[in-house]
Amino acid sequence: MNEIFINFYFIKIRVFFFVQFILPSRVNKKKMSGEDRISALHDDLLLKILSEIPTKDVVTTMVLSKRWRFVWTKVHKLEYKDTRKEGNSRVWWLIEKSLQLHKATVLESLHIQVEHQFCDDADVGKCVSYAVDHNVRELALIIPPQPMILLLPSNVYTSKTLVKLTLSCRTLFIDVPSLPCLPSLQRLALLNVVYKDENSHVRLLSNCPALRHLEVQRNKSDNVTSFIVKVPSLKSFRYTQHKRASGRSLVLDSPGLRRLTLIDPHGDLDSIQNMPHLDWAHVFLIIPYPKDDKFLRSFSSVKVLRLSLRNVSI
Repeated sequence: MNEIFINFYFIKIRVFFFVQFILPSRVNKKKMSGEDRISALHDDLLLKILSEIPTKDVVTTMVLSKRWRFVWTKVHKLEYKDTRKEGNSRVWWLIEKSLQLHKATVLESLHIQVEHQFCDDADVGKCVSYAVDHNVRELALIIPPQPMILLLPSNVYTSKTLVKLTLSCRTLFIDVPSLPCLPSLQRLALLNVVYKDENSHVRLLSNCPALRHLEVQRNKSDNVTSFIVKVPSLKSFRYTQHKRASGRSLVLDSPGLRRLTLIDPHGDLDSIQNMPHLDWAHVFLIIPYPKDDKFLRSFSSVKVLRLSLRNVSI
């Protein structure tokens, strides 16, 4: 009980300092009759304050007083982060229960990052679907491999509001429907995920007309041989593959690229072309390349080039 009281005390201290030092111009400077100046603030300001605090702390504010009982249910940003390597089902219980009680009509962001496996009955897809149904703009799912294959709900691939999407899980299965459409998506990170087939990522990327920033990190379980990136709107691309995987290749044809990072010690990057506007590039490679200069000609327009090459004839 004392531990709970201390936690609540520090929550209120954090809120107090946020009001006093971060948002001084928006706080009424007129002296107030009561001692609890924070609780007298308008809901909109309280929600802005709570959006800067981890969700596990936000939820506990419900017991501070009657004034705070339902304020947390209207927060537009939800962040669940647990970096402990070992844990239990409490984190997922918190996620599910807080989403069940959540009342905001629009959810600006949902960020789930944990370092341990969920319980067997954890319904990741249901929570993601809830966020998409509430017009989420930023969605991040960063979790370790789970006992079972995870599937994203179909509405993720047709979201009209998603602007930033981060997916990181070795057992997350990217099964893109035949007609995906993400008209607002500008930032996409596909980190160590698994694809249904060779064309899943192609269908996804080709239906993101506003995509400007793409990050791809591949692992051994990645089942795509030729990773094709043809996105006319793309401005920056980071491609990482640390594990040796024979027979893989990267096909890059995005003429609007301005920043490029390639970290692929063992891959095949011969099919890189059409980058007339490239300003900055970092390339780290080990494998040998043909004696011709086809690969290096791809960077002829670059202004800043950082090369870490071995067994390459220049």
